[in-house]
Amino acid sequence: MARKLKDAKTYQEQIENLINNHALQISDRTKAEAILSTVNYYRLSAYGIGLMQPNDKEKYLPGITLEHIYHLYQFDSGLRNILTPLVEYVEIAFRTRLAYQLAIAYGAEGYRDSMHFSQKTDRNGNSIYQKTMDQLDTEIKHQQNLPCVKRHMAVYGGHFPIWAAMELFSFGMACSLYDVCSNKDKKGIANLPTVVNLTDPKFFALKFGFFDVPSGCFSGAVCDDELTFWNGSRLAPVCLNGRQCYVDRSTGEAALYLPEGMMTNPLSRADSEFVDGFAIVYRDDGRETGDWFDEMPEAFIIN
Repeated sequence: MARKLKDAKTYQEQIENLINNHALQISDRTKAEAILSTVNYYRLSAYGIGLMQPNDKEKYLPGITLEHIYHLYQFDSGLRNILTPLVEYVEIAFRTRLAYQLAIAYGAEGYRDSMHFSQKTDRNGNSIYQKTMDQLDTEIKHQQNLPCVKRHMAVYGGHFPIWAAMELFSFGMACSLYDVCSNKDKKGIANLPTVVNLTDPKFFALKFGFFDVPSGCFSGAVCDDELTFWNGSRLAPVCLNGRQCYVDRSTGEAALYLPEGMMTNPLSRADSEFVDGFAIVYRDDGRETGDWFDEMPEAFIIN
């Protein structure tokens, strides 16, 4: 018999429930409500699964706070923001190379001929190639209102060259098609030239921690160039407790530059007390863009 759905709860009722029924420590109810109004607890709870008591999966370990769970969520979100541009580049490059290799080797619609691919089957004995083509046909029907689909249906009688069809492939479909490519085609895809070096520093995030700067922390500039930040602030370079950083003298805030990354160059517990937030910043052609987080992830702090 199906269970009855839980009743909706106000933020204050949620806080009471977390304290009384789940043993979660919450000392600042105003802050807790702000967290729950930003990210609902149903989403946050997934990050607390590993923080439950071994013998009671409904209650958190002693000392676990809502901030602990929220910090894990922020770390995960920040990591996704770092990886997404890289994953997108790799996916598009892969799609482009796959389409190019098949087009040059077999022609615009040669991918529709099964003789160019292996007869590999999935665990159920179904042809991976045919399954992929069936998925493509289904996607064409689902996306029939897209301009590119309308054009190829009207102008080319429903025929799609591989470079156009690839835009309708999911990444999983593209991987399946690659999986049944011949070894010759796989080598051809791997040997195609690229104009971008993935080890280029601009593909890696610059990481900044934002501080309320106590008086007397600075010991002079470390270089002469100001940094124009992505939000328009002009930050002067200084030294904060021996670390290179940039300070906005008009607001009293500083950005701590960690060139080797926070995971290899974390903050001390004492330094972290000054953290107002956390920004993951990407530099491309001298310009910075980034995302701001209100909390410093606990994973970036050492005791």
